[in-house]
Amino acid sequence: MPALAETRPTTLSQSGIANLRSCARRYYNAQILRLERREVSESQRDGKGLHRALEAAAGRHLPEEQRQAAFQQVGIDLDAGRLRPLNAARIRAMIGGYFRQWGKLQTWAREYPLSGPIPGISELTFVGKVDRIIQTPGVFAILDYKTVERLSPTYLESLQRMLQGPLYAHYLEQEQGMEVTEVIYDLIVRPPSGMAPRNDKFYSDSAVPGSRQLKSGKNSGKWLLERKETMDEFEGRLHALYRDKPEEMILRPLVCITRENRAEALHELTLAAREVLWRLDTGNWGENRRECEGAFYPCPYRQLCYSRYNPVVVENEYTSRGEALDSEGIVE
Repeated sequence: MPALAETRPTTLSQSGIANLRSCARRYYNAQILRLERREVSESQRDGKGLHRALEAAAGRHLPEEQRQAAFQQVGIDLDAGRLRPLNAARIRAMIGGYFRQWGKLQTWAREYPLSGPIPGISELTFVGKVDRIIQTPGVFAILDYKTVERLSPTYLESLQRMLQGPLYAHYLEQEQGMEVTEVIYDLIVRPPSGMAPRNDKFYSDSAVPGSRQLKSGKNSGKWLLERKETMDEFEGRLHALYRDKPEEMILRPLVCITRENRAEALHELTLAAREVLWRLDTGNWGENRRECEGAFYPCPYRQLCYSRYNPVVVENEYTSRGEALDSEGIVE
């Protein structure tokens, strides 16, 4: 194994379990070496920015024109270089589509931290953070935001098997005596990755400012003018995407929480904790090469593993978790 600083974990989270299920080496890189790529991906920029925006405006009974100011107040200044203009436009379109699609829900708490003992395990504690806890007459529900590449039947089916909701419901009941009956997943589809400001070409029989005359081809003798779409025009196309196709871009499936799926989730949590402790004791962090490419994106540690932890790759491509740089070199 690599000669890098290792940290023995004392906690286990939903993301840690997901990493462990995917690939033990991925868990090792993320939770033991605590490494992550220096530059976050476009999808991560969109996801983080959207999450901040939703949290800033969630539960505030504001008219549409005031929502932009609402989520700027908590640090996501979309016009001051915190995000690339392209990401800012995508986030504004997603947040606009989200609020057009769904009404307001009564929020009991936002970004609520959870922790608690894992049954039969003394060395690890379960931790998590609930995006929102929704209160309706007599019952509570967990709301979880997710940005996705596309809404496929396979992904929607996988929500039924996620441990996150049942585990959060269990620990909320342990901490607050709160009975959570369902998980609300707010799924927001990101704009197509190839969607960007476009260049429009116009042909003219006479010269116009900025044009050039074509000397060959079927349009020879004509004048070509190229005009690049402005960011405002591009953002308008993005808003139209969410306005005209809301059923394809935003979905809110519900998953019921029962005593049975809570018990199953706790059992899976205990098994995952035991596996972590066994791998810590044995140093067995095998790779699952089938997960290197991923369903939509390659594993962020693919380059690290392929290089066999080459020091140059580690130094140039990775940093300690929590210190990855965003598009403008800002520590997240």
